[in-house]
Amino acid sequence: MSDGIRMSREQLENELAALREVGWTPDKVKAGSLHIDEVSGAYQFDEANDGEQTYADLAKDAGIPL
Repeated sequence: MSDGIRMSREQLENELAALREVGWTPDKVKAGSLHIDEVSGAYQFDEANDGEQTYADLAKDAGIPL
């Protein structure tokens, strides 16, 4: 995907690692949705809806194997 979320390769690798840490798969998570819960401090992600760019899309575009 040429349009949508843009981030550095290092940031993407870090977010993919955080995603794996909490047990989510890159093809189900909306790209750029990583946030930290203010109360618990836990990583949180938003589930991608149909047609939304995912972390799997970003990884593919960056040449990062999943």
